Amino acid sequence: FELFIGAADDDAVRDRMQLVPYGGLIVSAAERHGVDPLLVAAIVQAESSFDTEAVSPRGALGLMQMMPTTAEQLGVADAYDPSQNLDAGVSYLAYLLRRFDDDLVLALAGYNAGPGAVDRFGGLPPFRETRGFTNGVLRVYIAHHRAAWAAVNPGGLDFAVLAGG
Repeated sequence: FELFIGAADDDAVRDRMQLVPYGGLIVSAAERHGVDPLLVAAIVQAESSFDTEAVSPRGALGLMQMMPTTAEQLGVADAYDPSQNLDAGVSYLAYLLRRFDDDLVLALAGYNAGPGAVDRFGGLPPFRETRGFTNGVLRVYIAHHRAAWAAVNPGGLDFAVLAGG
């Protein structure tokens, strides 16, 4: 993945996250659970547009659009509280990444449609919403990574260095 978009260093990621609403909370939760904060920011943008009071038509709540039963299972007392919502959502995302062997597409599909749907279909479920969510999150995630990478590599790639010259 980083080969195509460039690996951003930790400082560049932190700088990028300062531009994101709730960036500090996202970084804290992401570091606690070993997840890329830029991925979390992309999910929050796709799920709630950073609206802590967001409620989906299906009843998902808060920044990471936690379903009430999932939030309860993860010990969330107030799904609208940004800190609780992010910590539980990132914990769940970390679980999905482990469950699907760090396959980002499957983890995102599991986040949206549930891991059972990914298992049932043997991969990305054919649901329009899930495919749209997965593509949207990946698009934003790549944009965040490119911006963070470009901040520390303003001249772009040096192909002479890559070619060994």
